[in-house]
Amino acid sequence: MDAVLKSAVAKGLLRRVGSAGGTRYVLAAPAGGNTRGGVESRRRTRLLTAIRQHGAITTADAAKLLQISTERARKLLNELVLAGALRPEGNTRGRKYRLA
Repeated sequence: MDAVLKSAVAKGLLRRVGSAGGTRYVLAAPAGGNTRGGVESRRRTRLLTAIRQHGAITTADAAKLLQISTERARKLLNELVLAGALRPEGNTRGRKYRLA
């Protein structure tokens, strides 16, 4: 897990906050700091927090949590998969996303 987090920090995807036992990782602010990117960053952070707390999340649960469409939730989850933060389990219906 440490290697994945360090890699994400090196790529500028995550930012390390705190140290030792109080260390946590948050999504890095997007370049340019536009409002849309800030909203997306907060959504990704909420998704990662929920997955840490519950172990996994479905697309439907992510959509409910963020109060967005399932299509948008799926896109956010897939972006996190491509970034190496999540790994999908299962196919189509019932697919769950866990921390990578």
